[in-house]
Amino acid sequence: MPLDIINAFVYLLQNERHIFKESEAKLSDFSTTLPDNVEQIANNIIAWCKEQGIYDNLCNALAILTRVAGKPNNLTAKECQDLIKNATRTEPKENDNPPPSDRNPNEPA
Repeated sequence: MPLDIINAFVYLLQNERHIFKESEAKLSDFSTTLPDNVEQIANNIIAWCKEQGIYDNLCNALAILTRVAGKPNNLTAKECQDLIKNATRTEPKENDNPPPSDRNPNEPA
């Protein structure tokens, strides 16, 4: 389960980056202070997502990924740390626009 949470968080970073718009600086700090234990990393992700108000997004991503086969399930804590750090440094995808209800009506889609 901890690796599923980590994978869900990385999924959000890679596919729904707009939800981190308000917390980019905190995200950078978070990714550089990850513990050396997979379970603790997952616990920190849960706590951080709750603190940032994106816990529901994490749960939705977790639900999506549990239906997808082939996700790695034997990563070390170091590999998890690297995965998260790399995902936080990745630029948002061009198609990563917020849902229409979150967009400013004066901004182009």
